[in-house]
Amino acid sequence: MQKIKNESDLRYRKLWLRSEIRIKEHQIANQISTLRNDISTVNLGQEVVDNIVNNPATLINTAKITFGFITALRNRSRRRKEKKLKAKRN
Repeated sequence: MQKIKNESDLRYRKLWLRSEIRIKEHQIANQISTLRNDISTVNLGQEVVDNIVNNPATLINTAKITFGFITALRNRSRRRKEKKLKAKRN
């Protein structure tokens, strides 16, 4: 880096740095927009299904998790109904 000798060098350096900052800002903005596009085009559901089909252990684990989740929801709704019936009886 050169030493700044006079006021015109200082102005030139200032303008040069501003242009470098603008260039970097545009590069970052472009990278962010490409990342947004990449994220929006990813089909996670299809990837999960493909992995489940290709790996039987994943299929079994997914089935266990799904069964546990559905069972918990059913038990929760049953408990709520029982509480409502008890409240009506009393």
